[in-house]
Amino acid sequence: MKAISAAAVLFVFTATSQVNAQEDVRGALETWLNVNDVPGLALTHGAIEERDDQTVIEDIKLEYQVTLDSELGVHVNGVYGTWVLDFSLEIPETVLHGLEFRSDGVEASKISYPEDMQYLLSLASDRGRISVKGGVEEYSVEGFFFPALPEIADDPDRPVSRFVPLIRALQEIRVDRAGMGLLYGEIDTDLSDAGGGVVSGKFTRRDIVLSGWENGVIGAYDSGEAREEYTYPDENGKMTTQVASTRELQFRDYNLFGSVDLLQLGSIEETVVLGSMIQRGYLSNVSGQRTSIDEVLIEGVTMKRPDFDVLGYMDSLITGSEVDDTQFERMYLETLRSFSLARAGLRGISVDAEQDGNQIDLNLSQFLLSDLGSEGLGEFSMTDLEFGVENFLDMNFEKIFIKDVDFPSVSWMRQVIDSPEILEDVDPLLLARAFTPTALTAGLGKLSLQFAGTDDDLLLNSFHTRFESAVSPIPTLFELTIDGFEISADMIEDPDAVVIFEGLGIEKIALNEDFRIAWDEATGDVTIDRLVFDLGNVGKVSGRMQIGGVPRFVLENPEKPEALMVTANLKSLELDFENAGAVEAIVTARADNDGTSEVEAQTALLLQALNNLSPFASKEVLADVEAELSDFLENPISFRVTLKPENPLPVAQIAAGFMTSPQTLPQLLGLTIEANH
Repeated sequence: MKAISAAAVLFVFTATSQVNAQEDVRGALETWLNVNDVPGLALTHGAIEERDDQTVIEDIKLEYQVTLDSELGVHVNGVYGTWVLDFSLEIPETVLHGLEFRSDGVEASKISYPEDMQYLLSLASDRGRISVKGGVEEYSVEGFFFPALPEIADDPDRPVSRFVPLIRALQEIRVDRAGMGLLYGEIDTDLSDAGGGVVSGKFTRRDIVLSGWENGVIGAYDSGEAREEYTYPDENGKMTTQVASTRELQFRDYNLFGSVDLLQLGSIEETVVLGSMIQRGYLSNVSGQRTSIDEVLIEGVTMKRPDFDVLGYMDSLITGSEVDDTQFERMYLETLRSFSLARAGLRGISVDAEQDGNQIDLNLSQFLLSDLGSEGLGEFSMTDLEFGVENFLDMNFEKIFIKDVDFPSVSWMRQVIDSPEILEDVDPLLLARAFTPTALTAGLGKLSLQFAGTDDDLLLNSFHTRFESAVSPIPTLFELTIDGFEISADMIEDPDAVVIFEGLGIEKIALNEDFRIAWDEATGDVTIDRLVFDLGNVGKVSGRMQIGGVPRFVLENPEKPEALMVTANLKSLELDFENAGAVEAIVTARADNDGTSEVEAQTALLLQALNNLSPFASKEVLADVEAELSDFLENPISFRVTLKPENPLPVAQIAAGFMTSPQTLPQLLGLTIEANH
């Protein structure tokens, strides 16, 4: 866009239709360069000469000034006030080749600027100043066309939307190629009285080329090396210098005005805003912290028509018409939902810094965001992380990700916006439905944590979880898998666990877990069909469970859990424990604690278990439990508990039995116990 700014200065301010095609070039240019009717804008020039097929304009100077008042909501660095914006551009010489005025616009085969342009942009008030001054070298434009601009009717009721015809006309701008050898500038800022600080710096960008601009779309923009250097106070007031550079920058299919078309009812439904953007070779150094990024990528930014009259809202806001308090939130929501992104990412990220005398290093192969839109997210991930803090920690992982995310229905968010209460007072269930995804998968692979100066470490081969909700926000499917988790026993602080681990001589704790629970709307059943909790050399618990009588209306009203007590029933439950050393450790610990033999400790544990069960079991059941539990303590291999009532047993009946006649529960539940099955 910067590459054609000087050419646009020559033509953008009056309508081509005012120029008769038969006028001589000098008269036509004088008409085009007359901008005296534009408030705050002044344009002067020197001689206009015609040389063969060339028209030369000397000493063009454009000046523009506007006052930005706090009544319009203008603020700088969070401070409201009256700020004056000044802009000036000086072009010593402009050479136009093949200049032709037509009824639909003006065309030039080439526009060149033999001498450097100079520009100045400043924003100032009694609270501070911001100024940028610099220049442009080796600037030229080829294959240029600027359209005739329509007269904009004065319509006080449409202060914003009335300019849409102008923007549509600007879509007819055409530039075959524009090149700039160097863009440079210096920045001087002092916002001390506005809560900011003093910043100074300079920047350069070389070898800028823009091509294929037509129908409001810039086909390609390429630039070479860019460099920035800024000096500013850090959080302690010490002056700091930041130096940053980029090797190259590319844009493809950048749509300047397509989004404006989408804001008009009856126009296009969707457009590509940006085909792609690639930045390569970024380096930054500030206060000893060095950051590098091999590549930054953005692809496929599109926009659909928002389900909101954005231009009408802006017209009403400026004219002071009555506007519903929720309209801004609706505009923000619907505009945000209209955008989608195919892919964005960073590659080859490296950061090294020093803090408190310790070196900190971070390397990340890739950061990725893909398929983001109003309906969900394809993937958010980081790959191959290495992170280290000298004398403290080393961490790395292969990949961490969130993917296959389905966003909640926008109707819930619209209800939140339309709610008369402030956000803190909105129904928590409505907030949960508005913000909780209806599906999500997450995972982590090959995690390793190593703490310096110790043998303590943490390892994880993989972690995977998935949830879905057919009745938001209640999960109707939940899966969790942990594979190859190991942690040093020294890192466990629970004293009871420490006794067991010491008794088993365990220095590292291993864990594998697999869990899945799902709700079937057709049957109303909630089923746990995978339950595995494997502690390696301690033992493994596995099981299955099925609960019936969970209809949709119960899940739709989680604030009324008593409904579940009426409808739910137990169909089956099975739990298995496979011993791998835990029982022996418990017996040994009990014997050491009581000062008895292990046989006596087994007896004590058996009596304790029977005593705890006695309020809930008949003598016959207790006798069965005693026999099976005795076998297990003497030869601890496995232990199974099964609940299988003859018919699905209502939860309400189980609760009543617990309160009134608990000793009947084992028979009602169909309890069986097996040792070493």
